[in-house]
Amino acid sequence: MTLTKEYVESFLEHVNKNEVAQMMNIIDDNVQGFHISPDVKSTPASGSFNNTSEFLAIWAPIANCFIDPIQFAIQNLVVSGNTAVLELKFEGVGRKDGKKYIQYPCWILEFDDEEKPKIVKWRCYPILP
Repeated sequence: MTLTKEYVESFLEHVNKNEVAQMMNIIDDNVQGFHISPDVKSTPASGSFNNTSEFLAIWAPIANCFIDPIQFAIQNLVVSGNTAVLELKFEGVGRKDGKKYIQYPCWILEFDDEEKPKIVKWRCYPILP
């Protein structure tokens, strides 16, 4: 299957609904990538991962900071071959203080070329305050 914008958008719908099982169906078991920095553990949510367990361990601290699932809105989506580049707007309400938190991360997702493509590389470049 050729990777399409619609396929990537459907993945983000699962993310927004916190549908972990459906998300995992689109993420390869041996996904590799990083969040914030692959080299420096600057926050509990930063670091690299080499499989879905490590991926979930990095994302859990993020999800637990918010009252409801974080909402991601696509600002720009470019698909070229098996790669998707997403500029996102991320919004959530903090569990501790009830304040609205907004961030504009960029995700670069590389998919395999199977019938139902799975994410094999995931790099997240957040804009930090």
